[in-house]
Amino acid sequence: VFAAANFAVYNATKFAVVGLSETLRLELAPLNIGVSVLFPGPTRTSMMANAGKLSPYKVEQRSGPARAGFTVAYQTPDEVAAKVVEAVQKNRFFIFSHPEYRPILEARHAAMMASLAPASDEAVENIRQVEAATLAAYDELIRTEGA
Repeated sequence: VFAAANFAVYNATKFAVVGLSETLRLELAPLNIGVSVLFPGPTRTSMMANAGKLSPYKVEQRSGPARAGFTVAYQTPDEVAAKVVEAVQKNRFFIFSHPEYRPILEARHAAMMASLAPASDEAVENIRQVEAATLAAYDELIRTEGA
């Protein structure tokens, strides 16, 4: 849900998976099939070591001073898996393994909201008519995520 410099293809893939997952959740809901999407933070795997073999420059860019003092604790695969199991059991759509990302998500949301011009009542009603199913799905996400 946010981009990292020097990872254009990776970022595009992440954004595509979120869009695909949102669409599948909407389409499969009538069949009582849930869809969740995991946003994992740093996890103790060999992914970065393996990526470093293919593209050492990009791996070096992700660590070090460029991170501007922002630190996120690594979790074990078992810790992330426990969060996934709990979220899937509760049919949550968004699964964030690391709450440390909250400030980034809040800032992104604030920037998006600030870019919107004030909407007229007619425009809001039009959106509700045209995208009623999508808005209902987001309303349901808000209810279930807040539970």
